[in-house]
Amino acid sequence: MHLDGDITASAGPVNAIVDVDSLGLGNGEAVPSLGADFEWDPLTVAVEGLVARYDGAGIAEADFSGQGQTITLGTPLESQIDLGLYQARATWDLMPSSPFDVGFGVGGGLIDYGISFDPTNVEPSIDIDENLPFGFLTARVGRKFGDFELLGLASGFGFDFGDEEIQFTEFQGSLIWSLWDMKAGSAALELGYRYIEIDYEFDPSQGNFDVDATLDGFFVGASMRF
Repeated sequence: MHLDGDITASAGPVNAIVDVDSLGLGNGEAVPSLGADFEWDPLTVAVEGLVARYDGAGIAEADFSGQGQTITLGTPLESQIDLGLYQARATWDLMPSSPFDVGFGVGGGLIDYGISFDPTNVEPSIDIDENLPFGFLTARVGRKFGDFELLGLASGFGFDFGDEEIQFTEFQGSLIWSLWDMKAGSAALELGYRYIEIDYEFDPSQGNFDVDATLDGFFVGASMRF
């Protein structure tokens, strides 16, 4: 998945916006994801998680502050972003007897992130490590064609709570090919595309931290059904 977007941090009178490409974090990285679906027609419950890590080297394009510390303009930086996204969704199929799968529901999840900006000189680093639980609305649409199935998922939410504000959007589309089907179960291959957008602002009394970022990319996977 490819990471794109801006990161803002401030403390006192200093405020700076940096682009992830300037930090050397814009390259695509392999992102593992694991999940399971449980079906009790017309109810489907899905749980999944992904873990992403991006490392890069760049130069601060402006004074960059956070946690009462400041990284000055032109400072060489080594940066790291770790992101864990864990979700559980429950959808209700509105047309269980139809060849189409059209479901709407709710879900909950957790964003666990860590961000580190480490100057290569003697200046102190800026490290942020937080987690954020959330709830969201979700929908899924599917259609089977023999051994193939088209599946689309969409989720989104937004809220403002205390010193935190977040907007979250996710879209996923996939083509599933059932290549082995017997009474004991089946196996399938899956090819698709996933897009995740996170706009998160943390505004404590000592400063401000804002991430406006997207993760997107094609994926390939395998699944078993019992």
